[in-house]
Amino acid sequence: RNVATAGFLLGFLLLALWALWMAVYRKNASLGVALAWWFLPLLPASHVVPIGTLVAERLLYVPSAGLALVLGIVVDQWMEKRESGSTKRWPTWLLIGILSVGIVLLSARTVMRNGDWASAETLFSSALDVCPQSAKMVMNVGIKYHTQDGREEEALAWYHKALSIAPGYATCHHSMGLLYKQAGWNMTTALEHFLLAYQTMSHD
Repeated sequence: RNVATAGFLLGFLLLALWALWMAVYRKNASLGVALAWWFLPLLPASHVVPIGTLVAERLLYVPSAGLALVLGIVVDQWMEKRESGSTKRWPTWLLIGILSVGIVLLSARTVMRNGDWASAETLFSSALDVCPQSAKMVMNVGIKYHTQDGREEEALAWYHKALSIAPGYATCHHSMGLLYKQAGWNMTTALEHFLLAYQTMSHD
């Protein structure tokens, strides 16, 4: 994952430099703005500065508009050059073919992703496949078993797993305290977890 993160950040840097070069050196302000609209909204989710959330569809709506603008501007400018005769290197059918393949692949990925959203369980399972060491996602599975399914023993196992990844996870300690309290297991253990949650949040 470190290699993937490094590649992601390198791509961000190259994209920023390209936007700056297009806006300043090439004096193409529209493309520079579109590129900035694409990558700047992604910065909060890039975890350059950790914000405690995972990259998800809800964080990609605004950047996707920027990407659409980039593609539209690039295609429009390319077509203008073709019509003026300033470039004849790439045939029109090739551009249409590339865009068509991109649309088909993204559409297929959308259909596949829709299956992940069929239920909370399939959604969490797909997220765990990508981030198996995410204490937050592991805890979310426990919360589902606890609050939606009434499967307390399984919820407890998932809470323990989340705390093995992040022992000082205040939210998970609080959730485990609630589980012990609501299941009527051991109030002393429930209070211990509530206290750990409070102490951890106090030191954050």
